[in-house]
Amino acid sequence: MIPESHGLPDPEPNPASGETHLPVVIPAAPGSEHLATACTAAIKDGARRFYVVSERAPEDCPGSPSHVAVAATAGFATRANAGLKAAARDGHRAALLLNDDTQLLTGSLRALADGLSDPQVAVAGAVLLPWESDGVQQSGIRVFERTGRIQVLQEEPSNTYTTRDAVSGAAMGINLDTFAALGGFCEAYTFYFEDVDYCHRVRAQGHRVVVCRDARVRHREGGTQSRESRRVAWHLGRSQAIFARRLGGSFVTRQLRLATAMTLGFGWTGRRLGPRALPQFAAGVWTTRGGLGALGD
Repeated sequence: MIPESHGLPDPEPNPASGETHLPVVIPAAPGSEHLATACTAAIKDGARRFYVVSERAPEDCPGSPSHVAVAATAGFATRANAGLKAAARDGHRAALLLNDDTQLLTGSLRALADGLSDPQVAVAGAVLLPWESDGVQQSGIRVFERTGRIQVLQEEPSNTYTTRDAVSGAAMGINLDTFAALGGFCEAYTFYFEDVDYCHRVRAQGHRVVVCRDARVRHREGGTQSRESRRVAWHLGRSQAIFARRLGGSFVTRQLRLATAMTLGFGWTGRRLGPRALPQFAAGVWTTRGGLGALGD
């Protein structure tokens, strides 16, 4: 078990690859402009194996990545599942799920691999840093199950490995045995909340989710989905409604949680995206009312 006050000895090499560094899985956004930057930074940090998930094979991408083909309409969860399954088929027991709008800093891969070497840890997240400024963009996520609300944490972690309710999928180390047992990310989501949902299910199975203080990743916030686009509001409304319902409980509990989450979501959308985005948020919520089979998974 990882003591929260110090690190771990070096992990054992992956028996299939002979490597201690994690393979990197990148669910690339359609027409990504940042993929080469993400791969170059990962190579500098010691990455040896890449899986790029996209509709077309990447051109002039460093690292000679394996290409995993998906439809152009595939959401983040579908892309992540395809890439992580490819890594598992190649014999890897863990992998780093990494956004294409990120830049790994030195020592991050090793810190995440160390965290995942504890059998109780199924998810190890990095501390996300702003792309061009100081401070912490995100160091984990707190989940309020009664209301379905989430809170992005921005304090500097006090311990080498700190338990969290959830961490961002922008830079998430994943135990692939647990991933397979849980059936991967829920593909009812298109963008947003799939990482929170996955971490919630991991913890429900008795595993730990931690953030690694020494894993530092610069992140172009909103680089995968333009933060100015009102399409963001549609995805956010839809995903927040799905998550609120998937937390379970009685019919009354689920309806109260959904109402609370929607009220908070409307407020966030109005502040961050503007009043014109509110109809798209409402439309996203409405798409879940017809009943999605995956909501009960």
